Amino acid sequence: MHFHLLESNAGVYYMRPYFRFDSILIGACLALAVVSKGKYFEWVQTATRNIPAGLLWVLLLAWSAMVSISNPVYLTVQEIVIVILLAQIIAGASASSVTLFEWPVLTYLGKISYSLYLWQQLFLVTKEPSWGVLRQFPLNLAIPMALSVVSFHSIETPALRLKERF
Repeated sequence: MHFHLLESNAGVYYMRPYFRFDSILIGACLALAVVSKGKYFEWVQTATRNIPAGLLWVLLLAWSAMVSISNPVYLTVQEIVIVILLAQIIAGASASSVTLFEWPVLTYLGKISYSLYLWQQLFLVTKEPSWGVLRQFPLNLAIPMALSVVSFHSIETPALRLKERF
C-alpha cells in the first residue's frame, strides 16, 4: 500500500478507520487527562506550558502544506500537534491561543462546525456532480457557510432543544 502499486490504494490511509484509530485515541487520552482534574491534568499543564504556541502553529501549518495526505504518518503527526495545541488552550498554558479561540467569529464557527463539515463535502470534497461556478472560489466556500448557518439554526438547534425536553 505504501508504494501505491494498486489503484485502489489511493487515499487508503485517509479513508480507512483502521489507519486512523490513533487520531481518535490521542484525542481520547487528552479528554481523559482533562476530566481527571488530577495528576494527569497537572502533567498536561506542565508539559504544554513549555512549548511555544507560535512554534506549534507554524509546525502545524508547514506540516499540513508540505506533507501528502497519503503519507501514513501525516495524520498521526498532525493529530499530535493539534492535541498539544488543544491541551494548551484547555489548560490555559498559552494565553495567545486562548485569546485567539475566544474571538467571537471563531466561537460561532465552532458552534456551526458540524453543519459546516457536512455541507462542505458537497462543494469542496466531491467532484461529481459538476455544478460549474458553484464549485469555484469563492462560491465553494460561501455556499456551504450559508447553508451551515441555516441548517444549524433551523435543524440542529431545535433538535438540541428536544434533547433537553426528553
